[in-house]
Amino acid sequence: MLEKNTKLYFIFGVFAIAVLIVFYIVFDQISTLDTHVKNVELNLELALKSDIATSTASSTIPPLPTGDANPPITEQGESIAIPTGIVFNATSSPLLQPQATIVFIVQDVAKQADGKVFVHLKASTERAQSYSAIDPKDFFQLVSLSSDNQRALGVDGAWSSMPPQGTVQGTLMFQVDPSQTSLILQVGKGDAIKFYQFDFQTKTYKEVVLG
Repeated sequence: MLEKNTKLYFIFGVFAIAVLIVFYIVFDQISTLDTHVKNVELNLELALKSDIATSTASSTIPPLPTGDANPPITEQGESIAIPTGIVFNATSSPLLQPQATIVFIVQDVAKQADGKVFVHLKASTERAQSYSAIDPKDFFQLVSLSSDNQRALGVDGAWSSMPPQGTVQGTLMFQVDPSQTSLILQVGKGDAIKFYQFDFQTKTYKEVVLG
């Protein structure tokens, strides 16, 4: 009888141990699954926060301009070009901050037989600390003694996104009577305006005073 009870206790003991082992395994799996779910939730939350931050940043910080929308100016045929030493300072546009001093250099002024006049420019951004922008049409005009001055009819060059400590080149285009052999170019703005007369017969230019 004792031997039978001993076997019975042994079987119950083994069964109890098996049940404990099964419960431990199930509990461990549940714990692991719970940890995995929490990790997934945390990663999802971080991803959502990252997306929101990226979206907010992209909506509040406008992308930097990469170039001008001005079509390139095409120069055809022979022209009479007069090299110059005209240099003056201008203030960049407030569209890109901070504003900076831009140094304009007029390389030459050329006139074609059809009356098209091209002012070839170079601008130095050596004094700028960040990207800057400027509209050359605001600083150059052809003077008319009988009517309104003429602003440039066309412009090319990457004037809307000029990198700091560099140079940008471009061209302004005007139109005059093909028979016209001289013109007066106004440069600068405000109190810093100056006038230069170009003679395409002698291929010379000089500063003049208009009053």
